[in-house]
Amino acid sequence: MDVVLQFLVQSVCALVIKIHHIVKGQHTRKTAAFVRAAVGFCYITIPSLVSVWARLSLYVLASQVALISGCVSQAEALIKADITLIYEIPKLTESELNGVEPHLREAWLVSYLSNLASTLLVVPGSPFNGPFFLLKALINSFTELKWYGEKRITKTQVFSYSLNREGKGEGKFEVYTNLLALLSGLRQKTLPYVIEGSTFLFFPLSLMSKKTF
Repeated sequence: MDVVLQFLVQSVCALVIKIHHIVKGQHTRKTAAFVRAAVGFCYITIPSLVSVWARLSLYVLASQVALISGCVSQAEALIKADITLIYEIPKLTESELNGVEPHLREAWLVSYLSNLASTLLVVPGSPFNGPFFLLKALINSFTELKWYGEKRITKTQVFSYSLNREGKGEGKFEVYTNLLALLSGLRQKTLPYVIEGSTFLFFPLSLMSKKTF
């Protein structure tokens, strides 16, 4: 059943992107309503998947599709659900994690978290919670993860963290390095990449108050 649901979500996302190309990013009332309904379908379908890995990756995919389509509030809801799921990973049993080996699990998480972080570059900040509330939530979520071959370290210890002789436990360090790249991108006067037609929604870190993060 999981395979069928994954295929449905992926197909709906592909359909939304196809419509985006057909209308060249300029949605009519009908196409905009259809796209919102399609993204809504993804939002209510993904939680029914058994595989936590499938849910994590599809949340990111659906949020990216929502952003491209101008469905900012839905994209934010998908990312929030994704980050909430990350918090649940340490509580899952090995059977719920589908028996994935720890070292393979870490490699997947590094790729996934880097993908999610790159998506946050073009997510507008909240006027109520600040421009970095999603990024803060993401950092807090994965600091609780158990990384292969490492002792638990905190955010403030990451720069003094050294790998053990076997090279294990480097996943968290790599993710933090990618987050530095994200913050560097936000610091530029012009963002490294934007969503065409939606640049008015986003603003670089250089224009923000130094107290925002």
